Amino acid sequence: SGQVTTHFEIGKEGTLNFARILRSTLGDSEVENCISARMMSWRFPKPLGGAGVKVTYPFLLRPVGS
Repeated sequence: SGQVTTHFEIGKEGTLNFARILRSTLGDSEVENCISARMMSWRFPKPLGGAGVKVTYPFLLRPVGS
């Protein structure tokens, strides 16, 4: 369990230009790398104005059933 803070950019087509882990309390680089890699498949609505949108977002992770 822990918090993983991500930083990513939604490109003009709604796909991610990059996804990075800024901070993490997980202490598990394999899981952190998996999160940022899987984020690259995410799709968002195209941003208004056609410019990329940078986002910083924290995810709180805990075991199922907790």
